Amino acid sequence: MVDISMCPGGKCPLRHTCYRCTATPSEFWQSYIGAYYKDGKCDHYWPTEPDVKRKTRRVERAKDV
Repeated sequence: MVDISMCPGGKCPLRHTCYRCTATPSEFWQSYIGAYYKDGKCDHYWPTEPDVKRKTRRVERAKDV
C-alpha cells in the first residue's frame, strides 16, 4: 500500500519507469493525479530504482545523522 497520489499513466511513454504508475495501489483508498506528460517531460515523474540503490541510500543517510 502506498500513500502517494498515483498516476493512471494512460499513453504516457514514461509510465513503465514511473513509481506513480507502477506502485501497488491501496485496497481501500487511493488518490490519483491527472497525466501531466507534455513536451517530453512530466513534472510529477518519479523514477523507479532498484531496491539495492534505495537501501544503500537509506544507510548512507543514517550514517550522516
